[in-house]
Amino acid sequence: KKYRLMQSEFNGRQAWLSGHLQTSGPLDKILKNPTYLTDIKLEGDLGEVDLAKAEIKSWEPFEFDPFDFQIRGLNLKELLVFLNRPHPSPALGALGSFNGRAHFINPEHLSLKGDYSGLEFIFSNRGDRQIQTLSQVSGEISLNQKKWTVQIDRMKPADGIFEGQILMSAEKDFRDLEIQAQIQELTLSPAVQSLMTGGGSLGAIQGQIKTHLKQAEILELNGQIKSDRVVVEGLRLLKPKISLETRGQEIWMNLTSPALDLPQKSILFSDVLSPLLTQMAYKVEAPPLPSESQISLKDLSMQMQTWKFNSLSWSSLQARMGRQFLKSKGGWNSKAEMYGEISLSGPPEDRWDIRGTRNQPKLVLQREKK
Repeated sequence: KKYRLMQSEFNGRQAWLSGHLQTSGPLDKILKNPTYLTDIKLEGDLGEVDLAKAEIKSWEPFEFDPFDFQIRGLNLKELLVFLNRPHPSPALGALGSFNGRAHFINPEHLSLKGDYSGLEFIFSNRGDRQIQTLSQVSGEISLNQKKWTVQIDRMKPADGIFEGQILMSAEKDFRDLEIQAQIQELTLSPAVQSLMTGGGSLGAIQGQIKTHLKQAEILELNGQIKSDRVVVEGLRLLKPKISLETRGQEIWMNLTSPALDLPQKSILFSDVLSPLLTQMAYKVEAPPLPSESQISLKDLSMQMQTWKFNSLSWSSLQARMGRQFLKSKGGWNSKAEMYGEISLSGPPEDRWDIRGTRNQPKLVLQREKK
């Protein structure tokens, strides 16, 4: 069988090659004589590759025995430049380096096992950015014809924790990717948590996730995740649990939490919910709210649907405060325009329309409308 080792032109990089080559046989059959390679070392911008020994059975046709080699400091960015490949994703910063061993059978069957370090994920929120670096990823990657399989047994986020296992399978170009994750504990760096929660935290995350992506677009997302506590812009959720299910082109999410605390000094309280929550306190004959007090809701549950995360809607939202019940349905469209209503059980029953935008929502009391 003939192998086409070079699928495209390479972008040359400085490298040094050393080693020993030995062959014997008739000169008129030199391309069919076996060749023995020993102590081969390749050093340069890409990193370092050591090959103890290999046998090329024939140069024409090109045939060789499977061989193993050691890789040290393989620079992924330089490798992509060498292969004339673009940076894989704007969500990634530095691509890091690889150290380990490789087993090469042919260009369609190979495996690598070792440690990967220095990969950066870029998180952004409202124009601000933070980087989560993976200090170490240990596992194995293998190619079987046109399918990659990746198994990650150990991962160390910088200033974070990961306990669990991740299994990925992908087409050869990685444009079609399936991921399964069993997470015993995941904690991101405090800086990333603060960015994504408006100064709050995500806590220690647990769960099981299965997702299917095609050309970086989520086609399927199923599973369940939970945390001990989540704080978002002052709002505190105790032991939230989210189940995820793909239905057609939509992702459905069910959120439950035994308790939600909203301090009066939080932005969400003062800018949006103060009329509603003050009315709730009045209905349960609570005293006037001091500046350092908070509203506490119990038995929160809601169902949400999203399409490509460009728009989101919720239904069946309900929570309890004393003997009063809060209910809501609504969402925002692809232009981030809010819609829906919130009701508060009576007597009398009060209703508010949800208006404004996702970043600046407003509540309008229905009985005050003209």
